[in-house]
Amino acid sequence: MRRRTVSTPRRRSWSGCCGSSDRPGGLRARVRAPEGGAVRVAGRRWLTAPSRLAGVDLARGLAVIGMLAAHLLTIDAFEPARPETWVDIANGRSSILFATAAGVSIALVTGGAAPFRADALRTARWRLAARAGVVWVIGVALVLTGVPVYVILPAYAVLFLLALPLLALRATALWAIAVGAALVVPWAQPMLDALPVWRGPYGADLALLVGWHYPFPVWFAFVAAGLAAGRSDLGRLRTQVLLLAGGAVAALLGYGAAALLPAPPDAAGALRAWTADAHSGGILEVIGSGGFALAVLGAAL
Repeated sequence: MRRRTVSTPRRRSWSGCCGSSDRPGGLRARVRAPEGGAVRVAGRRWLTAPSRLAGVDLARGLAVIGMLAAHLLTIDAFEPARPETWVDIANGRSSILFATAAGVSIALVTGGAAPFRADALRTARWRLAARAGVVWVIGVALVLTGVPVYVILPAYAVLFLLALPLLALRATALWAIAVGAALVVPWAQPMLDALPVWRGPYGADLALLVGWHYPFPVWFAFVAAGLAAGRSDLGRLRTQVLLLAGGAVAALLGYGAAALLPAPPDAAGALRAWTADAHSGGILEVIGSGGFALAVLGAAL
């Protein structure tokens, strides 16, 4: 064995698998910390960047957990006096929260409170369109596996495309669009559901390919509301309080109206929209569950 002397310098080694790299741009480039400090991994800074809003991640995580609960658990209808039924809160509301959080994310990656312009905006639109294509392909692949649940990803892909014209708008215009869509589109949804295309030989397949169980004309309001929230400077306490308070008021209005003024059991036509039932697409669900999503977002921030 050769003895290492002063004239025989130690050779540096590099492992392409798990070791740290001495080369610039290595797999896990490390930054030397001050004396007594911890070593930071530069490649992971984005996870804890000061500009990252952890509340948005929290809201999205709650939505995912809620959707898992809604699909995997046997849930009885909500009754305030029976705590074991409170899990029913996740039914319908969690997917709407996820759609709202998706709108927030779109806003944040396209400029936040100051939307992109010119070349940056065009690039952002192309990227969002490409993401929509990837999401749609994944969603269709899941549908083809025959999973025993309705896959929401194709609907998200369509919603991403519908969001493209909105990327240049500021918060005020986006809030107006979201409120207008929430108050108008649910009344038309029963007529859209009755279109002959859904009763044709390929109607069921088409419904799966566009995620019609989560009808994008109605759900557009949730993405638009998320975009509006993301353009409203979510880092400000005032914005967070307004989201929490405004969302809570909307939730009380929607669910309160459904409890105090229920639609008749034999409601037909546009009157079928007067409901807050989960996955109904009714106007009271849009107002109540949309408000619930905004309130959760405000509380998480």
